[in-house]
Amino acid sequence: MNSNTSSKRVVFSMLLVAALTVFSLEMARGLASVILNEAEPAQASPQVSAPKIAEAREALKNGETDRAIALLNEAQTADPNNWEVFHLRGVAHAGKQNFAAAATDLEKAIELNPNDAMNHYYAGMVYGRLNQTDKMVNHYETFLRLAPDSPDAPKVQSLLRSVR
Repeated sequence: MNSNTSSKRVVFSMLLVAALTVFSLEMARGLASVILNEAEPAQASPQVSAPKIAEAREALKNGETDRAIALLNEAQTADPNNWEVFHLRGVAHAGKQNFAAAATDLEKAIELNPNDAMNHYYAGMVYGRLNQTDKMVNHYETFLRLAPDSPDAPKVQSLLRSVR
């Protein structure tokens, strides 16, 4: 090996080390910003979540609750503030009798869309199953205020009369 080839290898090695150092620093900066929550927030992607939500609705209609929940988890990743994702997943959890998870999702749906009557209807139902009567009554009363002409209103009114 001549000295010219040896010099080229030394220069190449030095350039490689420098490039890896810069790359490592950029990776470290990116990791630090994520750890410190300084990274830009993820952008919602309705074009990804909408088909997942539609597919989850079909899965729920077909009794495929686990599949619906998996699809809604994917939709939440794409669009973390979509109230419909939390609403449907809450309904799915209620269908599996996982009422604690249903309550969590329905409360998030209500936080994101407080004027949707069905969010309150299902939350009332779930809290009834959890024996949390005060929360049940609160959500059912809100449901009736938002949707007084709903076909479900008479049965909710009857239920509320029985607990008062």
